[in-house]
Parts: sequence; structure tokens; C-alpha cells
Amino acid sequence: LVYRRGLKHYLARMKLAFSEQPIADITTTQIDAWLREAHGNHTTKNSLRRILVTTFKWARQQGYLDQERKTAAERAITFHGVERAPAIFTPAELQKILAVCPANLLPHIVIGAFSGIRAAEIERLDWRDILFDRGYIEIKAAKAKTKARRLVPLLPNLRAWLEPLKKAEGHVCFVPNVAVRLNYIGDKSGVGWRQNALRHSYASYRLADTPDAAKVALEMGNSPDKLFRHYRELVTPDAAKEWFAILPPPKLT
Repeated sequence: LVYRRGLKHYLARMKLAFSEQPIADITTTQIDAWLREAHGNHTTKNSLRRILVTTFKWARQQGYLDQERKTAAERAITFHGVERAPAIFTPAELQKILAVCPANLLPHIVIGAFSGIRAAEIERLDWRDILFDRGYIEIKAAKAKTKARRLVPLLPNLRAWLEPLKKAEGHVCFVPNVAVRLNYIGDKSGVGWRQNALRHSYASYRLADTPDAAKVALEMGNSPDKLFRHYRELVTPDAAKEWFAILPPPKLT
């Protein structure tokens, strides 16, 4: 759902940029110029380029483009820049966020923070996917970004947050306009919201607490190489212990 919303947004931008021009007439020069003028850093622009490549490949499969040559999007430039460590939350910042978090959004926050599950995957979770008796959260293939089933450990502090809220079935946390609500909570807490910071934080603290990249990558549905390149922020083992010791207030338990 999140991916489809993003795709719809970017394709609308593409339509606005190229007007009613047939896709076969759009040139690589035009695409290069559009990408250069697009807002965002090199990562954002490369993501936009990937969407264009996918769109143009689909058009080629449908017979709108020459079958024997690369599309204009495939020949477009890629952008390079300094890879920056992803933003994370400190344990103190997360506690401030949890203190102002409404009940309907609480599962989203704690699952992201203490399991690293992607936001889009959290939206698809059913209570039946949380295997309290086995100590895992099951991400079914149909609900996973990678289309591969995986089992994510239900760590003790995450269990403590979820057990008082559990139901027999139904969405664990499906909140309309969740991105807007998260930004609001970030502002209300005084911390501010950072995109994907829950997942980045989990990866950073989990690696510090369990220095096994292959294991953590498997939990998160990534390769170990990608884990180190995109999801690791150096934190201390003591900070990791503090992160995974964050428990719900007595009234919730």
C-alpha cells in the first residue's frame, strides 16, 4: 500500500513533466534534465530513476517501445554522493515519543523500534502473525517486501508492550495517513520524526547487542552487505542494552 501510494505520486510527477508526450518520444536527454532538477539528494533521484526504468520496461513489454534496445530511462544518468549514516533515535528520544503516542499507533512504534519490521509490513500484520507461544513474528511471503517468508524474534521488551494489547485476530496496527500522524507525534514529543528511523535504530542497536550481521540481516529481510551499507549506525553495547530495556509503564502491563 505504501509502495503503491509512492508510485502513484511519482508517476503523477512524470505525467506533469512530460505532459501528453507519447512515451516512445521521451528522450534520455529529457529524462536526465528532469532528474537533475528533481528535489532531493542522489539517493532520492536514483529511486526516481528506478521507477522510470520500471515504467519504461513495462511499456516495452506492452509493445510501445522498441524490443531490441535499451529504453531511454535505462540509458539515463545515475547520481553519486556521499553515503550518510541513516538517522536513528536514542533511547531517551524513543521514550519521549512513546510517552505521547496514542494507543492506536503504539503497536506501530514498538514493533518498528524493537523488531525492525518495515512500516509497510507492519501495516499488513494480523494478530495471528504474532506467535506469542513461539516467540516470533511471522512475516508471510505475501506480506513481505522481498516476497520471502521470515521469522522475526519477539524480543522480551516487545512482548511486554504487545501482550496487553493482543487480540485473537485483525490488523495489529492499520492507521490512515500514518506518515502524517508519525510526524505529528514527533513534533509533539519535541524529538521530531525521522523517516525510517525506527528500522535504522533497530538495526544499529541489534548489531551492537548481537554482533552477528548474517543473523540480523535475516531478521530484517536484507543481505549482510546491505545491512552494513544502509542500516548500521555505530552505537555502544550499553546503549543497545538501554534500548532493549525500554518497557511499558505499569498501567499498560
